[in-house]
Amino acid sequence: MKSVKIVVSGNLRKNKGAYIGIVVLMCIVSIAFGIVYNVRTNSMKRLENKMETCGYGDYWSCVDSDEMLAVKGTSVDEIVAKLEASEAVSKVTCVKTFTRDYMKVGEFETYNTTHILDYSDEQMHFEMRDGDNQLVKNAELSKGEVCVPITYQSMYNIKIGDTIAFNLDEETEYHLTVKYFFEEPMMGGSVIGIKTLLVNPETMRIFDQAYEDAMARKDGELYINRAWSLNVFKADSDMNNLEFEKAINAAASISSYAWISFTRSQAVGYTMLTVNLFSAVAGIFIVILLLAAFMVMGHSIVSSIEQDYVNIGIYKALGMTTTKIRRSLVFCYSLVAVVGLVIGLPVSIPLIRVVNNIMLGTTGMVVKPRISIIASLIMMMLVVLCILFFVSVKSRKIGRVTPVEALNEGVKSVHFSSLLQTKISARFLNLSLAYRQFTSNIKAYISIVLVTAMLTVFLVLMNNVFAWTYDDLSLSKVFSDVNWDAYIVYDEEEEENIDQIIRQYTDYDMFTSSYEYLLLDDVNVQCNIISDPSKLSNVLDGRLCEYENEIMITPYISKEFDLEIGDEVPVTVTANTKKMLVTGIFNTPYDLGRAFVMTTDAYLSFYPDDYYEKRDDMFGESEKTYVRKNIQYENSAKGEEVYEALNKIYQFESSDNSKDVASDDLGISGFYQNNESNLDDNASMKSIAIAIRGLTMLVYVLGALFVSITIGLVANRMMVGEKKDFGIYKAIGISSGKLRSQMGLRFMLIGLISAAIGSGLGILAMQPVLGTAFYQFGIANYKATLHVSDLLIPVVFMTVVSFAFSYIMARKIKKVEPRILISQ
Repeated sequence: MKSVKIVVSGNLRKNKGAYIGIVVLMCIVSIAFGIVYNVRTNSMKRLENKMETCGYGDYWSCVDSDEMLAVKGTSVDEIVAKLEASEAVSKVTCVKTFTRDYMKVGEFETYNTTHILDYSDEQMHFEMRDGDNQLVKNAELSKGEVCVPITYQSMYNIKIGDTIAFNLDEETEYHLTVKYFFEEPMMGGSVIGIKTLLVNPETMRIFDQAYEDAMARKDGELYINRAWSLNVFKADSDMNNLEFEKAINAAASISSYAWISFTRSQAVGYTMLTVNLFSAVAGIFIVILLLAAFMVMGHSIVSSIEQDYVNIGIYKALGMTTTKIRRSLVFCYSLVAVVGLVIGLPVSIPLIRVVNNIMLGTTGMVVKPRISIIASLIMMMLVVLCILFFVSVKSRKIGRVTPVEALNEGVKSVHFSSLLQTKISARFLNLSLAYRQFTSNIKAYISIVLVTAMLTVFLVLMNNVFAWTYDDLSLSKVFSDVNWDAYIVYDEEEEENIDQIIRQYTDYDMFTSSYEYLLLDDVNVQCNIISDPSKLSNVLDGRLCEYENEIMITPYISKEFDLEIGDEVPVTVTANTKKMLVTGIFNTPYDLGRAFVMTTDAYLSFYPDDYYEKRDDMFGESEKTYVRKNIQYENSAKGEEVYEALNKIYQFESSDNSKDVASDDLGISGFYQNNESNLDDNASMKSIAIAIRGLTMLVYVLGALFVSITIGLVANRMMVGEKKDFGIYKAIGISSGKLRSQMGLRFMLIGLISAAIGSGLGILAMQPVLGTAFYQFGIANYKATLHVSDLLIPVVFMTVVSFAFSYIMARKIKKVEPRILISQ
């Protein structure tokens, strides 16, 4: 045992540079694991906790106004009574709310539906925060003040004191002043197209009066709509979410009377979308880091054995067994790995805080940077076990070292030159010497090449995702399940005139596509109601739905409901149920792929003949009937000419959100082209893009550190073995500066070659890896687009890092003197 301690002590002293490098590498691995695991678990715990404390149920639904429910033959009291009578339900809370589909939020305009609640309602419990997201105790709202979700900070650049404006009637624009922010767990995520605002009771009374006035006018113009927010709680917490949803819809058909409904688990999925996507991609990064760490460790083990032939031979000559020497090596690497892993955990805390802040714009949750000790211990134990096995395998070479090696001082009898060597060029002395040094010992650089190449692959993938989130046209195509070039909102009386203008330039198809939540087998599922199913962009299997008894479903629905093409499934609209035939499979990113599609005629067939008469009697009719239709040009290149021609007559104006609008009096109230830059308008994607940018920068930093440490370990070994060469170069007049430049050029060449290999592999991996990753989140349309910057930036970055760090490491060459040749 004493002999093992002596060997361990000697190894730690002699190879302290290599061991310090391993400590840093394992520290980076620990930091990466700490960030990914704890950001995800802490965000999930915070989200679930806030859903409990805020008062949200296992199922949430925004039910229509009393007047609309009366048209449908029911009331909110009747719905609540039916729900409470169900054995699956423990309780139901009912809160009055108002909804808006258009608002001016600061400098932006949003068409997301807004859900307005009374902050003092005892059934809901929201905590308010200041501009720094610090908790404000006993916060109160006055008339005209509003508390908004935290995600508004990144989505609309909202600050305390900014205003939110919308119309109460045709002439009255009402302004709300932002007083506080709050964590909204059910609808606060940036990817959710619904948002909640909190106001005081007096403001709610103003909205009540505006609604009553609109109902009295009977002109069909509801600038603000009244509704009911229902939270339904499970009687059995272990009950499956799908079974619970079926049970409450079977009891009360609640989703048939609501404009939006979803389960708590669905809300978690939407809010955690960016975090989960980050975790999935970062998980790949951790695996790459671990593989890279083991490659570097393997190089270090082999190098240390080769350089310690003399000592190993002496140990054996003194009677020390191979097993004991190997155990000492295993102990050393396990020890330094544990040290690095342990150091990485507290170091990860500030970085977890940074990532939490990055994710704040997408989740709206204020998450504390806590570390899971149990998960960290399990991670360390698994890594150490892998190290024990890996070092045991790599150290088998010690068994081939004999005491004779000590007599020869570890010198091999035969040396073979590399076939890649070239003559030294006097004109390009530095470069040719760097190349000669590289090719003469190319085997020693394999670990750098592999590590740099693997990290470059990941950087290429991250760059592609980063570029994709800022490519507006790609976003609009991916986050759409129909093919269209423009949409137009127009008065039906203008249809003939619009048709004549467009056909002067190109033929076209015009179709409608709208989204509504309907009951599919008593489960609330989003439905794309489309007049022409041939415009769907991602049909995977089967045929299009054509008749009134047909639908198409997504792979997610097919798996969750155990449905195949040819099966029948009940669909319910306003309490009317019909059996619908599944004719095909399509995909959509909406609701993470939880959706189906039917034709407009099929949807209308669910309503009784007198439904629209009753509705018009209740609400009245507008003077003009505006419709929204999508346009698909036969020649998309003519889109700009069509726009200009329509603009001359209907006088479009570009609004803050890049949609082209015109006065209703002219006959067109909106026109939007699908080839325009609309990132600022798409506030949800804007916040995701900001998050991706921050995470990409973090990956670059960690990648640079990893490559730098790898270069440092290899370069240090190189300089120890090349002291004699440096002495010779200095003896013939080559300065330390030139030798450092040669070292930098050598590793720059390695970095360039490695990064080029990594970029090539990145091109091959781009579509399968990213396509598979995005598919898991309902995005089946992802097409990796090769951007030159995706390849050049990682290559240049890795090349610069390789040169800079190796040049810094080469400062030790200054200490080498020509007199070292005397000792040789």
